[in-house]
Amino acid sequence: MKTDKFNQLYELTENRGNVLPDDLDYVIEKAGDYAQTEQVDRDLLKFIHKRRQGAEKIATASARKAGPAKLTAKHFSVKLPVYDRIIKMIETGKDLKTLKTEYNKTLSSLRKNIRQPMRFQELTGKLEVLGEILIESGNM
Repeated sequence: MKTDKFNQLYELTENRGNVLPDDLDYVIEKAGDYAQTEQVDRDLLKFIHKRRQGAEKIATASARKAGPAKLTAKHFSVKLPVYDRIIKMIETGKDLKTLKTEYNKTLSSLRKNIRQPMRFQELTGKLEVLGEILIESGNM
C-alpha cells in the first residue's frame, strides 16, 4: 500500500521523468504540510459539529417554552445555518479568512440594532459562531 508521501513522489516522477534530491525533500515537506492541514480541518469540523449539536439542543428545548425563552430559541436557532455553511466551506476547501469580513459586518449591524431584542439575538448568535470559528481556526 502506498503512503501519501509515496503517492506524491510517484506523481512527481511520472510527470517530470525523474526526481532530484531537492524535489524529494520538497515532496516530503509538502506531504507533511498536507497531512497536518487535513488533521486541523478534521479537528475543526469535530469542534463545529459538537457546537452545532449543543446549539440545536438548546434551540429545540427553548422553542417549546414561552416568554423570554423565545429570545433564547431565536439566538440558538440562528446559529444552525451558520454552522452548516461553515461546515460546507471546510469540506469544499474554501478559505475561512473570508468569515472575518462577515464578522465585522455583523458586529457593525449589531451596533445599529441594539434596541431590537429579537434582531439583537439573531446578530449575537451569528456573531458568536463566526467569532468562535475564527478563533478556533486561527483566523481572528
